Amino acid sequence: MLVLRAMSRRVTARASKKARGASSSAPPPPPSPPSSPPPPGDLPRPEWTSRPLHKLTQFNLPFFQQDEDTTWAVEQLRLRQQLGICAVTAPTYPRLVRLFYQNLHETPTTVGLLSYIDGQVVHITSAMIAKVLEFFATPEDQPFPEVEDRQPVSRLIQQYFPGAHGDPSFTCLRRSKLPSRLLLLDSVVHKNVLPLGHKAERRLEFVRVLHGYQLGYQVPLEDFILLHLQKFLREAVRPTPLQNLTWPLPFANLLTLVFELNHLPIAEDEEIDRGYPTFGQREWQHSISRIPPPVGAPVEEAQDPVHAHPAHLVPPVPPPGDPLYMTREEYLRLQHSVDQVHHTLRDHHQSLMELRTDFQDFRDYSQARFDQLHADNLAIQQQGQDNAFETRALMQALFAQHFPPPPPPPPASP
Repeated sequence: MLVLRAMSRRVTARASKKARGASSSAPPPPPSPPSSPPPPGDLPRPEWTSRPLHKLTQFNLPFFQQDEDTTWAVEQLRLRQQLGICAVTAPTYPRLVRLFYQNLHETPTTVGLLSYIDGQVVHITSAMIAKVLEFFATPEDQPFPEVEDRQPVSRLIQQYFPGAHGDPSFTCLRRSKLPSRLLLLDSVVHKNVLPLGHKAERRLEFVRVLHGYQLGYQVPLEDFILLHLQKFLREAVRPTPLQNLTWPLPFANLLTLVFELNHLPIAEDEEIDRGYPTFGQREWQHSISRIPPPVGAPVEEAQDPVHAHPAHLVPPVPPPGDPLYMTREEYLRLQHSVDQVHHTLRDHHQSLMELRTDFQDFRDYSQARFDQLHADNLAIQQQGQDNAFETRALMQALFAQHFPPPPPPPPASP
């Protein structure tokens, strides 16, 4: 048996050397299918020991609640009961996190993902993520409707570019193109929900999250976090050889809360890291200072335009008195009016959905009543036929009783 294990290790080493020596133009190997979980180990393997850790950022909510540029974003999180995504201060256990990702796997019969740490099973689902982050609002209790028309991401991106409808070339959305009220939500999602995405470009599910907040829909952050973990499993854990080795291990301090929910025993002498990143006024000002100025503001000639899209001519700032000139107070009033129109349209949409539900209920009730009336009519017809048959038989019996047939004639004499 020892000889077979040694031969297996030598064959594996030769195969990995051949894979590293292959041409860079060769296509990457396809992801392997779900397999049995790897054997648990007390120490992470060397390729996992060097991986950096990503932690959820704590946002200074009191500051952002008072800042006029971010009040709307904080209110959106409050209405959806998702402020917990900004307030994770749990410590991190580096060895446990690395073991969690080293042994991470999924099975066709289990909801969520599974892992093994020190011989104990650790289970993580979107419901568990919502519980540890204190997302108490259920879809039925939220004042926001669900997204019914799941449009392609390219079509969602086109809504941020006036005049680009029908153009399929827009495959990503840059942060500089976002409305100003989405910038804080963009930072929250990029740091705490989908941290492995592009630094400046927003793609795929990232666009769906921002689009949900922008148009007033439900945004299940716990589902997007689980999708991100599944993406990490597909692209950085399961393939052989390992790909994306530079990716940090995401949600390190969030996993501490998941470990506690799984009742994972943690030794008193376990290595612990109590630090976590923060995001407050200084980080916010530095973040928005790197965004290009809006259209109409003076732009230096040396400024580099956005690469993914062609540069547009910058119109001059209209002077006071011009019909296009607008003060900040007028702009805020206009924005408030647009928000009111948006809320009115959302209320009309909700009323329309309720009317459609009532119509469907009435249609089902009418169909059931029609089926019942049809069944009763058939029963009445059958009963009538049975009664007619019985009446006919009774009349024949009465006629035979009162009018018996004449006796047969006597036989003729010989």
